[in-house]
Amino acid sequence: MENIGTYGLKAYIKGTNSLPVGWMLTQFADDVPAIAVQEAANGQAVIDLNGKIFRWSEAVPIMLSIGLVPDSTDDQTTSIIYQANRAISTPNGDSITLIVYYPTGAIRTFTNGRIVSGPSAPSAQPDGRLSSQVYTFAFEDQYTLSVASVLNAGLRAIGGRALSFLGSAS
Repeated sequence: MENIGTYGLKAYIKGTNSLPVGWMLTQFADDVPAIAVQEAANGQAVIDLNGKIFRWSEAVPIMLSIGLVPDSTDDQTTSIIYQANRAISTPNGDSITLIVYYPTGAIRTFTNGRIVSGPSAPSAQPDGRLSSQVYTFAFEDQYTLSVASVLNAGLRAIGGRALSFLGSAS
């Protein structure tokens, strides 16, 4: 049986200018998704009148949102990145890296990111509770480190060596 729990989830965030040392995020909200990666189309396809398919790729960013406990240290720290990248005078233009550590042992790294939205200030709910703070980022690329990715990389390396060996043997 697979463990799909996220107890112990954490993420390390770093902004090149506003947060160069980085910060480990562990204070995730309980009323919004802790980490939400939006689904994105990576291509399109159509069929012409003769039944031939035409396909193409689309360059789309990886959109990811993080929900944090309001006014927590994690929220205040992530707010530094948000505030530094607002177009109020001269934004720092951070390149953001986010590394997510899943309790399963998998690690996913999102690179060349930009913060695209976040709360300017805390908001209050009608029930007397502060609203969870949700920050959204757009990333250029992602990498993963899991058992499957390591095995896949190893098999490709072995396959490449085997093919080069077979090519040199003939």
